[in-house]
Amino acid sequence: MKVSKKILAFLFSIVLFDFIGLTILITVQTFIVKEYNTTALAVTLLTVIYAAAQFIAAPLLGKLSDRYGRRQYYYSPYLDLLLVISFLV
Repeated sequence: MKVSKKILAFLFSIVLFDFIGLTILITVQTFIVKEYNTTALAVTLLTVIYAAAQFIAAPLLGKLSDRYGRRQYYYSPYLDLLLVISFLV
């Protein structure tokens, strides 16, 4: 079975963004410990919970995007952000 280069590039970009998100969280951990005077264990658990949530949510979101279409799946983070901003204002 031959896979097209577009599909491989798309999958690579998804994995890349997942790693970037996790890497950003890891680099910010020291600042969180200093700013909030919390233990390093609590901040490490934050990273573990983030990674576990990605592991659990990825198949579920994949099924939802297969059922309702990828376009709604791609726009949903923007709608969530607008909802959060509207509650903060």
